[in-house]
Amino acid sequence: MKNKKLRILSALCVAIFAPGLASGASITVNNASFEDNALADFTANAWADAIPNGWVSQGNIPGTPGPGAPTVDGNFNQTFLEFHDAIGASGGDGLNNLGIRTGGFIYQDLGVLFQPNTTYTVDIMVNRRGGANNVGFFGIADSTATLLGTPGATNSSAIGTSNQFLAVSSLDPAAGNVATFTTGATVPAGNVILAVGATTGNVVYDLVSVDATAIPEPSSMAMILLAGLGVFRRRR
Repeated sequence: MKNKKLRILSALCVAIFAPGLASGASITVNNASFEDNALADFTANAWADAIPNGWVSQGNIPGTPGPGAPTVDGNFNQTFLEFHDAIGASGGDGLNNLGIRTGGFIYQDLGVLFQPNTTYTVDIMVNRRGGANNVGFFGIADSTATLLGTPGATNSSAIGTSNQFLAVSSLDPAAGNVATFTTGATVPAGNVILAVGATTGNVVYDLVSVDATAIPEPSSMAMILLAGLGVFRRRR
C-alpha cells in the first residue's frame, strides 16, 4: 500500500512539473557560431575587423555575408572575426570565432515575440585567449536595448584553461553564468533581442544559444494538484 501511494505521488509530481519541462524549445539564432563570414581576406590574414552576418553593430550597422570585404562599423569598429587556429584555440564550433573589443557589443532581433510566463536562457562559448584577462556580457534585451533579468557574464581571469572554448554553463560561478529572463503575465513590447558584448576586451566568443521554457501558471498548477489529491483520496 505504501509503494502504491508513492507511485501516485510520483505521478502527481510529474503531472505538475512536466508541462513546463516539455515546452522548452530552442529559438533560432542566425549565424550563431559566426561561420557565415569565411572571408576571402582570411586566406592571407587570420582575422579581419567585421560585423558578423545576421548581427547588428552598436552603431546600428548590419553585417553582411562573406566572402568578400567585411562590413565594418567605421564609427565604432569594435568587432572582429578570426580563425580558431590563428589563436591556437580548440573546442570551438566551426572554424571562426567572434572577438569584441572593450565597450563593444552586437545584437540580433530573433524575430519572435516575448511570451508570457516563459523563462529565456542564453548560453555561449567563451575562450581565455592566451591567458588574457577580460570581462564580457550577453543576454536577452528589449526593443530599447536594455538587458533584462539576469545578464550572462564571463570573467576570463577565473577560467583556469587558456585557449579552449568552454560553454559558460559549464564554468564555475566566478568565471561566468548563463543569462536568464522570466516573463510574467505582462511581457515586454516587441521581439526578443539577443545582445553580446565586452566590458573589457578582447573578449572571444563562439556558439550562442537561446532556449525558451514555458512556466505553468500558479492557477493551473493548483488545479492539477487538487485533481491529483482527489484521485489520491478516492484510492485510499
